[in-house]
Amino acid sequence: MIKQKITISSNLFPSPVVLIGVKSETKPNFFLVADIMLSQYKPLLVLFSCYKKHYSTPILIENKCFSLNIPSEDMVAKADYCGIGSGKNTDKSNVFSVFYGENIKAPLIEEAPINAVCELRKTVDMNGTHYIFIAEITEMYAEDEILTKGRPDYQKVKPYIYTKDNTYRQMGSIIGKAYKEGKVYK
Repeated sequence: MIKQKITISSNLFPSPVVLIGVKSETKPNFFLVADIMLSQYKPLLVLFSCYKKHYSTPILIENKCFSLNIPSEDMVAKADYCGIGSGKNTDKSNVFSVFYGENIKAPLIEEAPINAVCELRKTVDMNGTHYIFIAEITEMYAEDEILTKGRPDYQKVKPYIYTKDNTYRQMGSIIGKAYKEGKVYK
């Protein structure tokens, strides 16, 4: 197998698509994020980067909380719409049905199969155009239809990923069990 050196690029890293929700004094706003990851499990932390000049960035910082909503494949057009227009010029408060958990500053999307309320723990200024937000997931909600034995079944959720060639792609089939497949080498 011949390897060739390629240009350093984010194209190597497909990302899950999520919708982040914040609430201004008057209405909720949602924006699309595909630069997100889990960091640790106890407490469950999530990290994502966000452009400093986004409409929702100062709202998120002021409220110290936001919602994280996992859209399903059938929500692609609405989710993409939330990534196209700025909340400064586009009212996205009616794109989805909204509900609130215990934290009333984090608008949750009813149509999304999985929702989480996140409390901001740290904001890292990258001394450039972006912040990195580190938040703890403090509440989670899921549709009954997507649960199997009380846990989200991602074959039912049908989340999708963003690839850096500006496409959304379906997630594939299960190809193995984590922490089990490698045991053949012991």
